[in-house]
This record gives sequence, C-alpha cells and structure tokens, in this order.
Amino acid sequence: MNDDPNTTYAAIFAALGNARRLEVFDALLAAGRGGHKFGALASALGIPHSSLSHHVQELDKAGLLEREAQGTSTILRLNLTVLAGALAHFQARCCAADPTETR
Repeated sequence: MNDDPNTTYAAIFAALGNARRLEVFDALLAAGRGGHKFGALASALGIPHSSLSHHVQELDKAGLLEREAQGTSTILRLNLTVLAGALAHFQARCCAADPTETR
C-alpha cells in the first residue's frame, strides 16, 4: 500500500465502488476469519472464476484481502486491520471542527 493515507483510502473506496466487488466483500465479511475458498465463493455468488479473479485482484490491490494457500485451494479473507484502520480514521475525523459534537 501507499504511504499516503488519502491514496490508501481512495483505493479502498474505489475497490468497493463496484456492486459486484461489494457483493464479494460482503460475502467475505460474513465469513469472518474463516474466509472462503475461491471456488466456493465463485459458486455461492454465481460469478465465473475469471470475473471473480478480477474482483479479487482489485480488492487485493486496495489492501483489503488476505490469501492463504491450502493445498490446491486459495482461502480468501478480508484484511480487517486495513478496514478497521480506515474506519477509525474517518470516525476520528468526524465533526472535528465542532467541539460540541459527540461521537
């Protein structure tokens, strides 16, 4: 990932700015730390492997994925550290100009 936080956050939002990738993201979010096998995820979402590969690549470039090889399978998981960091950044910035605002 880039050292510039704004570039990092822009990449995250760009990756999630596609309805199909958001569907992949949501499925991986629901799977939790167990993740999903690539093939099972493609089947569950009704996405051809080549299309899922493209969407996984975009989520990966944004730093949102972790991959683990298990035999001939690839397990996909969300990188919750990156996601939590982005959310924490924006939550901390919320209403920063208004000291009376409660968070």
